Amino acid sequence: MGAYNCKPETQKHLAKYGGIFLKADKDRYKPGEQFTGTIYLNLLTTYPGKAISVVVKCVEKSARSYTELRHNRTENHVARDKRVVVDKRVPVFINRELKLHPGQFAFPVSFLIPSETPPSFYQEGEGWVASIEFKVKARVETYDPIDVKLEYKEQIIIQDEKAAHLSEPMQKTETFQLRECCCRCGETTISLGLEKNALMPGETTHLIF
Repeated sequence: MGAYNCKPETQKHLAKYGGIFLKADKDRYKPGEQFTGTIYLNLLTTYPGKAISVVVKCVEKSARSYTELRHNRTENHVARDKRVVVDKRVPVFINRELKLHPGQFAFPVSFLIPSETPPSFYQEGEGWVASIEFKVKARVETYDPIDVKLEYKEQIIIQDEKAAHLSEPMQKTETFQLRECCCRCGETTISLGLEKNALMPGETTHLIF
């Protein structure tokens, strides 16, 4: 067990306490479905924890690079955009003692994924990238503002089956000229087909040559 995406010095400080881990019952969910999972907490020493909760976030992000000419100089820039679609905190356990004692613990987690949650998405092109990510963070709330935070973040795939039915077969054909020693000696055609022109996370498709 451990923390998610921590700096080395923070990891070292956290090691004296132990760690926290979140395991979802499934690797993908649908909008409006009930999320279920378990938080595993391993404490090596007493931690100033007052509660355990999960933070649920869905964020749309995009970034694109562009150049700008200023004062006869070309400057490179990156424009970023971010929109939070879902942001909520779900309480899991309230600790009246304000201290969590050493031991190994398991806490069941369950909450409803909002029906308006968009499906997971990632695409990149030349100079741009866009994504929709749904993440669930397990966290031990502490009353000590200067102490390290015990937390773990997990990305969950949100799959919208309705979008999968909108895809259509795709076929692409290209012809190439064959040359030898600068002389044209014919041509060849390559044809590639896909069962669908759009895939959902976890789907498979067949290539047809």
